[in-house]
Amino acid sequence: VMQIQNGATPSSSTPEYWDGDIVWVTPDDLGKLKGRYIYDSSRLITLEGYNACGTTLAPAGSIVISTRAPIGHLGILQVAACTNQGCRLLVPQVKTISEYLYYVLFAARPSLEALGQGSTFLELSRTNLRVFRVPFPPLPEQFAIVEHLDAQTAKIDAAIAASRKEIELLREYLTRL
Repeated sequence: VMQIQNGATPSSSTPEYWDGDIVWVTPDDLGKLKGRYIYDSSRLITLEGYNACGTTLAPAGSIVISTRAPIGHLGILQVAACTNQGCRLLVPQVKTISEYLYYVLFAARPSLEALGQGSTFLELSRTNLRVFRVPFPPLPEQFAIVEHLDAQTAKIDAAIAASRKEIELLREYLTRL
């Protein structure tokens, strides 16, 4: 269903590799993501940095998943991008909806975390990620699932926003008292 691509990091001691125009996603970027889409990253690399480190450029629509520190943070690329070694790129290989795969992997995060191995820190290996099974219904069913989940999460997000606003108003009231 997906091709798995590895990430890598150009040498930090070579200034020519940094501050370019290639989006380079890290687990930290995924952790700070507000929503599911990735448009940019905190650090950018140059073409020289890209060529020097062996990372792979994935097309928009690919999914980025953190595989260590922590396992399971996700985002969907809206631009071509590469990652560091703390992430893997999941490039859809058959007709599929990226948002569907995002939801499936989001729901499977505890299972993915359980597959992590290591003594210093847990890491989800390429092998364990490759054999991880995901349900793969026909395209119309994927659309229906995404549409339903988007509608339900929008309701939840609205309820959370309303609760946060009420809490803020109560804090203001308490301060005035």
